[in-house]
Amino acid sequence: MPRKLTQDTEEAERQLSRMGRLQLCRITQRAELEGPLQDCFALELESWKGANSSAMASQAATLGFYTDLANAAADAGALTIYTLRLDGRLIAFEYSLTRHGIVYLVKISYDGAFSKYSPGNVLRYLRLRDEIERHATIRYDFGIVSAWKSQWTPNVSRLALFRIYFPHPRALAAFYLGPALRQTLKSFPTVARAVDSLRAIRVARKQARHAKLRRQVAQQLSTKDTMAQDRE
Repeated sequence: MPRKLTQDTEEAERQLSRMGRLQLCRITQRAELEGPLQDCFALELESWKGANSSAMASQAATLGFYTDLANAAADAGALTIYTLRLDGRLIAFEYSLTRHGIVYLVKISYDGAFSKYSPGNVLRYLRLRDEIERHATIRYDFGIVSAWKSQWTPNVSRLALFRIYFPHPRALAAFYLGPALRQTLKSFPTVARAVDSLRAIRVARKQARHAKLRRQVAQQLSTKDTMAQDRE
């Protein structure tokens, strides 16, 4: 890990520890899953992902999928959920699948009220340390590349997508109007540059929208905490 990231994360851990009891929990069994999993759903729903309707609990079908996935993975010995709590309050979680020594990161979130203490980074740092001490992991797969993930590692692996199309009209139409057409267009340099430019604009807009949503949610959580303190 980069030295600055290590130092900043350790300092954030110390700051959180001064605020209360910091507890790391590792969940792998179905019997211990229900309550913590619901807490994870609720935490993510309160974040900018909830405002953007991309949280696991935003839609009934999505909520059902991630619930069923967690239960099935737990039964198969492939589930690992790490949670970080401060005086019992969930402030960050990582929902992941683990198989053959590889952690596949699926979902993460943190409490925006503690964003200046980087609870997500603290959780990941503590998790990695725990995994190393258990000698259980040989690789931690972040998934799709992004700027914040690149802070943790410079290593990038090629991701291959394998699709199967059945030999009937609808499937063939989906193939020729989808992957086959995109591949053909990419063979023309001008079209390829135009597509890359449009993709860059779309990514920039998405990042700006997410940043705005994060600020809005953080402000809402800050207002909620202030109101709670006033009531006390």
